[in-house]
Amino acid sequence: MPDSHAGLLVRRARRRRGLSQAGLARLAGTTQSAISRIENGASVPSFDRVIELVGCLGLTLDLRLIERE
Repeated sequence: MPDSHAGLLVRRARRRRGLSQAGLARLAGTTQSAISRIENGASVPSFDRVIELVGCLGLTLDLRLIERE
């Protein structure tokens, strides 16, 4: 099962902005069921979808590339 930490962050940010899953889906150009799957950790969004959600929710994205030893 995918990690749901990102999904929990999306859910919190969506609720803070008073958006329903359907409302966020409209803003992000996706479906309510896709938002539900992301929030519940059943689906991992593409990088493009993450960028879209970050913008819609007024979040920032911190990307780190770490070399493996």
